[in-house]
Formats: sequence, structure tokens, C-alpha cells
Amino acid sequence: MARTLLARGARGVYVQQVQVKLQQLSIPLDAPDGIFGGNTEAALKQYQKLNALPVTGLVDFDLWPRLTGQPVPTLEERALQLTAAIEGHGYTLAVGNFDGAGLTWGIIGFTVKFGLVQQILDTVAREHPGMIRSAFVDLTRDLERMRTIPLEQQVAFCDRLSIPPAKHRLVDPWRIAFDRLGSMSEVQAIQRRIAFAQYMTPAKRTFRSLGLTTELGLALCFDIHVQNGSIKRQAMDTIKAARVRSEPELRRVIANAVADQSREAFREDVRRRKLAIATGSGVVHGMTLKLENWGLEDVAV
Repeated sequence: MARTLLARGARGVYVQQVQVKLQQLSIPLDAPDGIFGGNTEAALKQYQKLNALPVTGLVDFDLWPRLTGQPVPTLEERALQLTAAIEGHGYTLAVGNFDGAGLTWGIIGFTVKFGLVQQILDTVAREHPGMIRSAFVDLTRDLERMRTIPLEQQVAFCDRLSIPPAKHRLVDPWRIAFDRLGSMSEVQAIQRRIAFAQYMTPAKRTFRSLGLTTELGLALCFDIHVQNGSIKRQAMDTIKAARVRSEPELRRVIANAVADQSREAFREDVRRRKLAIATGSGVVHGMTLKLENWGLEDVAV
């Protein structure tokens, strides 16, 4: 029996692609929101009945290419979809200076403070001349000026675009412009490339150095590098000193060690998040996660 790729509770671009394909086939379905709920499950069952397929209401590794005409998303892509959903970002969302990062945008929350928004913009400008102007129109000159000033001034510039007092939202002309740019498939591909270069590559090094071998292990390491930057030395010392007999036990040790070295205000949130990935299930930010339904399991890579 083929493995599950997407089922109830999964969220993200791959769920949305399934929903769009079902709509194109005139299967009754609500607007494609990227959330795999009861409506998507019912639509899949109807599709499976019409095509004399096992009626499961889920997308497995065999159904995906038949339905979408695309290869099964790689492990790296599936891990990205999970972390992006937990982060609460899609390719298009841009938010303001609520956390001192200046501006946060894109699939895993790239920030101006750490230079990744600028890196994406520079790559788009280099590889697709005119694309930024088509999205930002009259704001293009101000955006280009922002990219040339010192970083501290860039953060201050973004702060002025943030709506007080919370500063979570951007003023509409800028929010809409980033939304337009992020909706372009070429820009989405660049976001994925930079996410993998900045976070997946070091995550794989961490994965190997800790002796992990499974999909859940790689997904955990990727999420650590996205949310926490890396594993701090004290956390790594705790992990290395632990005597464990199995990888599931090791993943739990890693999750707790990373959480214990996190800022106190966010420590338990980090713990719930990391343990959900380490164990394959949990509740994070109100989402009930069952990683099997995201195509991530406790199986060897």
C-alpha cells in the first residue's frame, strides 16, 4: 500500500495544488485555501469513486502524480511545507516590525534584519529584470533606495511602513506589493532555493552529525535551523551526553535540549513545537499535527 502524502490536517501549497486540480475536474470543493479539511477529503473520495480507485479520502504517493501530473514532493519540500505552516507564512504574506526584524516576508518568514528579504529581492532583480517593478509599481524607487542604505536604516525604514501600535501589519500599498511579488511562481522558486541554501543545507549537516537517519529527524533539524538558528553549544553538550537507545528517544532529547536553551518567554512554545515533530504528533499554535498526514514518518531517509 502506498504511503500517505497528504491527509486531514495538512496545510500548504501542495494541499492547495490538489484542491485546484479537483476544481479543474469539476469536483465540488470550496475555494482552494491550502487546508486539508473535511471538504477536501469528501472531494477526494468523489474523485476516487469516479476513477474506480480505493476510496480513502487522502492523497498517497501513487495518487499525487496521477492527479497533479507532477513528481511526488521531495522530503526537503515536505519538511518545508510543515515548517512554513507552523510559522504561519505563505509565499506572499509580509508583516511589519512587530519583533524588531524590520519586515518579515515569504514562505518561512525571511527578515530584513538578517538580510534574507534583500537577498531574495536581489536575486529576483538579477534573474527576472522588471519583475519587481511589475509588483511594486510606484513604490519601486523607494524599495531600491531602501536596499542601498545601511542595515540599521533599512530596519528603521520598514518600521515606518508598519501600522502601530502592534506594528504587525504593513500599510496597504506595501503589503499588497509584497503579496503580488510573492504570488509569482518564479519568486516562489527563488524563496525555496534560498530557504534550502540557508536552512536545509546546515540542517542536513546537523542531521548527520547527530547520527539521525529518519524523515522525522531531518524535519526536526530543519525546523530547528529555521526557528532557532542552530543548536546552541550547551544544548549540543546535553544531547551528546545523553545515553539513548533509539532514534525516537534521541529526537526527544534534542527537542527538549533546544527548548531548554530558548528564551524563557518562548521556551514552552518551542518545546511543544519540537516535540510534535520529534514524536510525529502534537498540538502547535492550535494546529493538531499528525506528521504522517504531511508525508513525514519515522522511516529511514
